[in-house]
Amino acid sequence: MLQCSHFRINSFVALNAKTNSDDVIFRGMALLSPAGCRPHRVLRPRESAMVVRALRLGNPVINGLVSHLIKMIYTRVLLFPSDLPPGHYLAGLVRAATTDFDVLREQVNMLKHARLPALLAWSRSDEFMEEEIPVELSQLCHTGPRLAFAGGGHNIQKTRAEKISTVLSEWVERVLAGENVEEEEPTRYLP
Repeated sequence: MLQCSHFRINSFVALNAKTNSDDVIFRGMALLSPAGCRPHRVLRPRESAMVVRALRLGNPVINGLVSHLIKMIYTRVLLFPSDLPPGHYLAGLVRAATTDFDVLREQVNMLKHARLPALLAWSRSDEFMEEEIPVELSQLCHTGPRLAFAGGGHNIQKTRAEKISTVLSEWVERVLAGENVEEEEPTRYLP
């Protein structure tokens, strides 16, 4: 099985699935705009943790107001699309505030030692994540293609789909054919 995922939650699901599964044989993993092994500044870790603490109080008035406030911040300040219910944006904030990055780093290390090939692709102009985060993750993961796009923003799986799909298809064929994917590949800097 090859796992392909985008950003935080799917990246974590992919890592958890691989590290916790003996039933499924993973042959490789592709991470698109991956979250990395440390929080990024736009998520404002302290403020996010404060919101989670407020939610844990269980006050229905606070919880109702907070979800609408978070949606407003995500859609008006961070310019996310506004077509989803408030709970969607709140769930993203809660995931950001409760992620154990030490555990994630351990999982990445386990996958590297298991020699699981990893394709990583990110945008150097991602408005939600500093470039150092996917660069660090690309160094922590096992070998595989690394694609760094000059443009494309946060959703490169949409904005750079053609180039990603070409590289991904070629890489999957090599992995499934058992060809040598152990060789370190330099990061490809693309438009």
